[in-house]
Amino acid sequence: MEKNRKIKSILIVFFLMLVLAILIITIINIIKRTNADSEFGLTYSYSVDNQWKNKDGDSVDLTKLSEVPKNSDGTISIFTLLSSKEVDRINLIYRSVDCSTKLYSGSELLYETNRVDTPLYDKPIGSRWNLIRIEKKNLQKRIEIRIKPAYKTVKPRIDNTYLGDRGKLLLDVIYNNIINVLFCFIIFIVSVMLAIYSILTTITAKTIKGEKDYGLGYLAIFAFLAATWCLFETNTVQIFSKDLSLIEFVSKMMVLIANVPLMFFIDSCYGVLKNLVVRVIIILDMIYIAVAVAFQVFGIYDLAEIIGGAFVVYGAIVVILLIVIIGQVKINRNQKDYKFYYVLQQLGFLVLALSIMGDMARMIFGYTDDKAVIARPGIVVFLTCIVVGNVHRMIQVIQYGMKSEFVGHLAYSDGLTEVGNRTAYEEKLKALENRKDGKFGVIIFDVNNLKIVNDNFGHEMGDKLIKYASVLIKSTFGKIGKVYRIGGDEFAVIIFNSNPLENYNIYLNDFNEQMKEFHMKNEDELPIVVAHGFSWCSELTEDEINQTIKRADEIMYENKKKLKLLYPTYLKDFRKLRI
Repeated sequence: MEKNRKIKSILIVFFLMLVLAILIITIINIIKRTNADSEFGLTYSYSVDNQWKNKDGDSVDLTKLSEVPKNSDGTISIFTLLSSKEVDRINLIYRSVDCSTKLYSGSELLYETNRVDTPLYDKPIGSRWNLIRIEKKNLQKRIEIRIKPAYKTVKPRIDNTYLGDRGKLLLDVIYNNIINVLFCFIIFIVSVMLAIYSILTTITAKTIKGEKDYGLGYLAIFAFLAATWCLFETNTVQIFSKDLSLIEFVSKMMVLIANVPLMFFIDSCYGVLKNLVVRVIIILDMIYIAVAVAFQVFGIYDLAEIIGGAFVVYGAIVVILLIVIIGQVKINRNQKDYKFYYVLQQLGFLVLALSIMGDMARMIFGYTDDKAVIARPGIVVFLTCIVVGNVHRMIQVIQYGMKSEFVGHLAYSDGLTEVGNRTAYEEKLKALENRKDGKFGVIIFDVNNLKIVNDNFGHEMGDKLIKYASVLIKSTFGKIGKVYRIGGDEFAVIIFNSNPLENYNIYLNDFNEQMKEFHMKNEDELPIVVAHGFSWCSELTEDEINQTIKRADEIMYENKKKLKLLYPTYLKDFRKLRI
């Protein structure tokens, strides 16, 4: 167990160092990036996706752009002829993915992809929206887009080609992605809630097993990273950003590192890191992340060219999740406490695994316009299951805690007077042994004539007498010590502070005054006669404490004898009372 904790601690530290390095890289590039013009805006619009032709005049299917014959310089050219409209200008918008583009009207260059000069990431182009204003003089000319792939191994793509008013085009892009963006904001909100909850429970609460619950902290990190990646995949942020290379870099990094906190969360739920194979997978994944970042920084490979390794890890995570879920089904059948929590948790894991598999399948079959189409709702369902399950478990824990507190109260409290019982008294004495930070004082009380009252007026009246006595003791000496009922008619007050004798003398006067006041206000009630004895010591050993209690008990009995001499007609006076 200790070995597993050390391994997990090392992995966590390594992961945090990677995240810090990535954050530093991102900040450096934000500072160094140049201002790039990004003119977007878009009253009417219509698609021209089916109006493009290749250099031979054949129609081009934009979804199969990689099949179009290339020019001698490695670029791909597609053409269209804009229809003549009685307008002064028109706007063309298209989205380019993993490629740079130039747009010509005849031989005149109207637009080219604007790159941001950055020292740490040069290749990333990612997905961008290109908006070009075409003046009236160019409306009759052939419009050509020359496409230069950014990578040898990643297919470029042009899609969503529209003509129209700038404002309308912009609104169309946002409107078409509003649901996806909403999913992302839900994930963001949940990540913040989980982070806050994790911090609070880490500081103030304990899990059922008695260990701090860090699991939801890992889930909060995963949710935040996933939300960021999902938002970038909607291709709406790109409309407003000047540095699209930065977006692509951050997006790929989210994919690379999000699986690490996810694995730690799975481990917090099921202890999967105990398995050697799982530990090897997570270690190799971290090494892969470090190498990928190094390749990016030193310009050896771009993240887009080596991102496939991350999907291999996600595939392994899916397998682990499915194995865990299958293994837990039998346990759930016999699980009585928190069964709803575990069922919801595993349902969430199953949905997450299926959504990852769904998007991986889409990418294999070439649907790469939005890599998070299935993942977004899948992550929302997953987080919903986890949050609802944890809220349900928290309610049950509170209920169990209240029950335990109630049982503990019964175990250490006297049912009649609600002060501490003899068990609590003896445990308190044991806890005081060998302490060095205070002095011990004890007051022993005995309620006189309880047997006379029980025999002549019944035990109900005797209980009433005991209650009256406990109230008087608590309202006075209870201010300086803990009150216990240690026998039928016996009470004790333990005083533990720097000067028990001084405190006793102060509250003894208060006790006597309240006794007199009670008798004056309750002339028709039973008179209360309470004998007591006090003693204290400064050396807190078992023998010294026992001797102190013995001295207090002896003093109490001496006081009891004196009080009996003061009340010789106690039984006769009782018979006069209206009971």
